Amino acid sequence: MDPKIPDKLFFKIGEVAELAGVEQHVLRYWEDEFITLQPNKKRSGQRLYERKDVELILEICSQTISQVMRARKT
Repeated sequence: MDPKIPDKLFFKIGEVAELAGVEQHVLRYWEDEFITLQPNKKRSGQRLYERKDVELILEICSQTISQVMRARKT
């Protein structure tokens, strides 16, 4: 599955979670695990993801699924 990323400057965490097919808490966890995933934050603390962040998240999802599938084959 390769969802089409809407043509926008910024995305809220809920939008990104829906595009990636993961829960919001997973995205927050990945921010701690992947140094390159650091969305902008408004003063209120609301995360604003850029397109590059969304592309990275979709790549992480793809790699995670690939690893799970390989693990099931063994």
